[in-house]
Amino acid sequence: MLQILIAPACFLVAGLIGHLLGTPARVAGGLAALGSAHLLAFLGAGQALASDGAMAGWVHVASQLLFVGGFVALVWLAAAYPDEKPSPKVVTAAALLAVTGPVLAAMSGPTPSIIDADRELGPVVQLLPEGVANLGGLALVLLPVLALVLFVVRYRRAGADDRAAMRWPIAGLGVVAGLVLLGVVAGSRYDNAVTWMWLLAAPVLPLTLALGPVLRRLDSMTGELAHLRDAARRPPRPEATPEALARLTPRELTVLRAMAEGLSNPEIAKSMHLSLSSVEKHATSIFRKFGLTDATQGHRRVSAVVTYRDAVESARDERQDEVRP
Repeated sequence: MLQILIAPACFLVAGLIGHLLGTPARVAGGLAALGSAHLLAFLGAGQALASDGAMAGWVHVASQLLFVGGFVALVWLAAAYPDEKPSPKVVTAAALLAVTGPVLAAMSGPTPSIIDADRELGPVVQLLPEGVANLGGLALVLLPVLALVLFVVRYRRAGADDRAAMRWPIAGLGVVAGLVLLGVVAGSRYDNAVTWMWLLAAPVLPLTLALGPVLRRLDSMTGELAHLRDAARRPPRPEATPEALARLTPRELTVLRAMAEGLSNPEIAKSMHLSLSSVEKHATSIFRKFGLTDATQGHRRVSAVVTYRDAVESARDERQDEVRP
């Protein structure tokens, strides 16, 4: 019994200490919610197996609701990570799907316990054919798959900075979705093998989600160090002048100013009410007009910001010289 609590405990701990690692509040909350829901679900399932009569059926259904409901937090994490506001429609659809499965099982059943597939409990009320319970179990598979698809779509649309934070969590989420699917397809015959695979692999997801911001900062630092190393090998670049900024359109200048403030492309798109692709096109145009030909996006971004700041400083010095008698 105790070993099955390892995975949800990892989610709960990752959520509780996430703020120490720089994890956004939405992500830390989602991790803690998933871990708490699954811990309560497993404890409730154990209580249901130890109980008799109608109460066992009710506790069994409650444990299923908590377990499948925990995967709604997984969809929330996929929609919010690394620091986005999840779509209410997506979260609502996931919640409805999570409720549908256990409710159908409660009215049809019996269904396996979430901690012992060989023991079945329920239904609370026999209103539907037993086979309907199998349809309700689809929610257990669909929610992790929905979370994975949502995460992949967001990854493809994200900027380079966010991709650095999302890369490992996608792999962890893929493992979780695959294990859930394997557990449903394999059935009780391979229950022990799937359980041990889950215990070994499931903690990867909360760790990668909590460490995502750290990985993003490390990736950014690595890119900047590589840029500085390459810059040291190249001849000194020409001094930036105010004329360099004059070649930019007003929109490009606004994008460049936001870059200098440390905003990522998705953050710039949100603040300027533009699509992410429009911001990326403006950024590419800025790099081209500045003559930045580095292959790495991060290097060109740093160079553009340095050029902007040098040009602003140069313009300030020229104005001060004009004011002096």
